[in-house]
Amino acid sequence: MSNGDELPDDATVLAVLVQDPRTPIAKRDAAMRKLNLVIQRLARGVACSLMVPRQMRSDLVAEASSHVWQHLATFNGHDGKAFAPWCRRVLRNLLIDRLRAASRQPSSNETDLHVSADALPEAASLGNGQIGSVLDQTLDRQHPFGMDDLSRIRGWKLRDRLVLLVLANLWRKISADEWQQWVEEFGLVAPFPPNGCTETDEPAARVAALAECCGMLPNTISQIWHRKKALLAELDYVRELRGEK
Repeated sequence: MSNGDELPDDATVLAVLVQDPRTPIAKRDAAMRKLNLVIQRLARGVACSLMVPRQMRSDLVAEASSHVWQHLATFNGHDGKAFAPWCRRVLRNLLIDRLRAASRQPSSNETDLHVSADALPEAASLGNGQIGSVLDQTLDRQHPFGMDDLSRIRGWKLRDRLVLLVLANLWRKISADEWQQWVEEFGLVAPFPPNGCTETDEPAARVAALAECCGMLPNTISQIWHRKKALLAELDYVRELRGEK
């Protein structure tokens, strides 16, 4: 077999063929070439989702295939797991390692990430787990939401938008002008969120500060969070952090 034309397009099937020692060498090589294209595409997607500097994005794509091959033994396609989500997690971990390393380097042009301990937010809890690690949220929390996510958020009730995005520490991902418009429309004044919300990692204190600023009871804020937090789980940004997309 000289190419992968006779092979399936399903990445999981290709990965299983590569892993299977019974696969003929020619067929395994063809499967690897075809799977390489999938890995490169996934690497570009992971890099774009975190909006990293262009050079780091190129470096990730260049390093992606060899890194995935080194970890392929940990993937088990026979138990129903799909290759793409697994591969994204492996590549995301690689990229986060590179970002950590870059953040420890002296400041220089576009690789200056300014990641510091006092800038770390808590990870927002969504039922059975966290929507992303503290580092994930710190690295890209100020980059804007994609248009699909922004459209979803605009469809939420105004009160829910403000409460959910503040408590999840995702409000910075809304443009300053649009955020200010929402704040004024709700009848609030700057600064919003209040300092009491942004200067503490204690959930109860954040809820109390937000409630006071909004003229609500803390229990009302908590109820909004628990009843509406599923909306956050529908965002592409959150699904990507959780490895679901």
